[in-house]
Amino acid sequence: MKNIEFQIQSLRQDKIIYAVEAAAFNLAAIVAVNLMLYLHTIRLYIILTAFAALGYTVFMAIGNLQRLRKIKQLELKL
Repeated sequence: MKNIEFQIQSLRQDKIIYAVEAAAFNLAAIVAVNLMLYLHTIRLYIILTAFAALGYTVFMAIGNLQRLRKIKQLELKL
């Protein structure tokens, strides 16, 4: 019983951590896109940063959905 509760709590914390990481990554990408207005020489890196932020957001969303399913399954076992 305690092990299942621990797993649920751990999965919930992981979801929060990934969401905060994705928000920070997206904020960095927004800042980079705004810098593109002034720094034309590093435009390629800024565009790559924006795509990386999008990719990480998709990765985080899929991972969090999988964790949510696992949480629901564990809650049913309680």
